[in-house]
Amino acid sequence: MSKGKTVVLFPGLWGNRHLNTVKWIFRHVITIFERRGWNIVILTYRGDTLKEHIKRADALIQRVPKGSFAICHSSGAQVARAICKMHPQLFNKVGLISGTERGGMHQSVLKQALRASFRKFFMMIFGSSVRLDTPEEISAFIIGNTSTTAKFARGLGKRMHQESGSVLRALMVPLFRARQNPFPCKGLALVPEKDFFLPSPAYEGEDMEIKIVTGDHSLLFGEGRRVRTYIERLEVWFSKED
Repeated sequence: MSKGKTVVLFPGLWGNRHLNTVKWIFRHVITIFERRGWNIVILTYRGDTLKEHIKRADALIQRVPKGSFAICHSSGAQVARAICKMHPQLFNKVGLISGTERGGMHQSVLKQALRASFRKFFMMIFGSSVRLDTPEEISAFIIGNTSTTAKFARGLGKRMHQESGSVLRALMVPLFRARQNPFPCKGLALVPEKDFFLPSPAYEGEDMEIKIVTGDHSLLFGEGRRVRTYIERLEVWFSKED
């Protein structure tokens, strides 16, 4: 890697298998951090279980130097916590954008899934994989805002892949849900005020500064000056000496 600080990008569900999709999701992060001289490591996952996703991420971070930084979207925070358990000195700071807590998704997410589509909810609990087919399902399951425009949801849906049922259960379903170890470093969590994935974030047991910001779960991959401003502030926080 070239000189300069390194940031690793951890994507969440339904958009983590293909490099072009992850680049699109993190496009504002990539633009801002590259402009400021950062090395960027973009992760993609493989496999049908959360353990396989973690194994894939571990293989991709082997050349990342200790004292680097991480940005996690949604359930990407769970993968990052697992990586930190294996490599506790890897990250100096982590930034979460709609990042889930140690226990994964809240039960309110399951309730929203049930209201949005009983069939997809059933597949989530018992199926081998789940694909979101309609703008309404994408709005409910990924964005968490059923008032999202159909055009935006359709555009997002074209980039999403089907997700493993095993991974969904490990992140969302009580009894199956995996509780990860806490981050061993400081963190800054940007939590959109309308993010139904995080109704009352506490990040128990973690040294996490919580900032409530405007938006919903689609904040990271939306358009507008607002998201770029939040990312710029995150980069400044990363660069600040403690």
